[in-house]
Amino acid sequence: MAKEKVKKSILKRWWFWVVAVIIIIAVAGGGEEGDTEAQVDENPATEANAEKPAEESVEDENESSETKESEEPEVEETAAEEEVEEEISEPEPETYSSGMYEVGTEIEPGIYYNPDGSIYAERLGGFSGELDDIIANANPDGPYYMEIKDSDAAVSFGNGGWRLFDDVEKERHEIKKSFSSGIYVVGIDIEPGKYKLEGDGIYWARLSGVSLELNDIISNGNPSGGSAIVEVSPNDFAFEVSGGEWTKVE
Repeated sequence: MAKEKVKKSILKRWWFWVVAVIIIIAVAGGGEEGDTEAQVDENPATEANAEKPAEESVEDENESSETKESEEPEVEETAAEEEVEEEISEPEPETYSSGMYEVGTEIEPGIYYNPDGSIYAERLGGFSGELDDIIANANPDGPYYMEIKDSDAAVSFGNGGWRLFDDVEKERHEIKKSFSSGIYVVGIDIEPGKYKLEGDGIYWARLSGVSLELNDIISNGNPSGGSAIVEVSPNDFAFEVSGGEWTKVE
């Protein structure tokens, strides 16, 4: 009996150690697999985190490049618009309103133009207010020119809008094929050639100047019967008409 008990005790101890060893091996194996899985799980996260900023950086650079490309045409268009505005917005010419101006002090000598020079204009030799001070005068009708000389004391305008007929002003004028009352400078407003009157004409004159003095008149006439033909020479400075419609004869 004693021997059988000893054998059973030894068997029990041997079984205990076998089971213990199996459990230790199982635990150790499970821990290594868990660590391996954890490491495997961590690697995709690490790679994803590493790749994601790079992708975002490329996308940001593409977006930045597209933004710059989209902005550049706007800058060019804006510059083009500014150039157009600069071309369109020409400085307004200095004009003189109605009144009297002293020559050399308030107004400079020269040829002056008014696109609608109606009412009255006169050149003066003095300030007495007497008739003898009037050098020349006119009652303009339509576009008009008048030369102020440096020997004049003053000039008087019955209405505003008079401005110096300089190179800038000349650029604003266009050649007309037909026109009515007014003064028209040859080569600036009209071309040399024959012009025919249609309608009720009152007066015409070929001019060598626009001082409004009688010696500026090369030839003139008072049409009758509502018809006239006048040839304007290339040597004429201007052509003045009153009434009717004048048209260039081709």
